Amino acid sequence: MDNRLAEFSQKKLFYPSVFFIFFLISFLPLITQKSYSPENTQQVIIELLKVSTKPYQALGVLFHVVTIFFAGLVLINSKTSGRLMFAYMGVNFIVIALVQSFGITDMYGEVIHTGGFVAFSLLGIIWIWAAVKSDAKPLIIKFKWQHILLIPFAVLALWSPCAQGDSR
Repeated sequence: MDNRLAEFSQKKLFYPSVFFIFFLISFLPLITQKSYSPENTQQVIIELLKVSTKPYQALGVLFHVVTIFFAGLVLINSKTSGRLMFAYMGVNFIVIALVQSFGITDMYGEVIHTGGFVAFSLLGIIWIWAAVKSDAKPLIIKFKWQHILLIPFAVLALWSPCAQGDSR
C-alpha cells in the first residue's frame, strides 16, 4: 500500500492536484446565523477568530512549548521521533480545526468556518495517517551547524503573539 502511494505521489500532477483541492476547499461558504455580503467574508472570519480562540488562550502556551519540544526532539534524533512528531502535528491540526472554526460573534451570530474546518481536519487526518502507516524516515538527513542560526527566528515566528484587542 505504501509503495503505491509513494509512486502515486511522484506523479507529475499530484502536488498541483492537492493544491487545487485545498484551493477549492477555501471557497466553501461560511455558515452564519445573520446574513452577510460575500465581500465581507474576510471580516466574518476575523470576527470569528477574535471570539473563538479567546477561551483557549492559556492553552496556546502549552502548544507552543510542546511544538518546540518536538522540534528539538527531531533535531536530536529524527529517526525515532519522526512518527511522534507526525502524530503530534495531526492532533495539533485537528485541535486548530475545532477551536478556530466555530464561534458566536456579536455581528454575525453563530459562525461556522467550513473551509477552515475541512482543510485543517483533512491536514490533521493526513498527518496522523502518515504517523500510523508510514515508516517515517529521518526528517533531517544532513543537518548543518549553520541551520542552528535560524532556530531563534523560527521560535520567534512561532511565539509571536497576534495583536490583542480591537483596533477600531
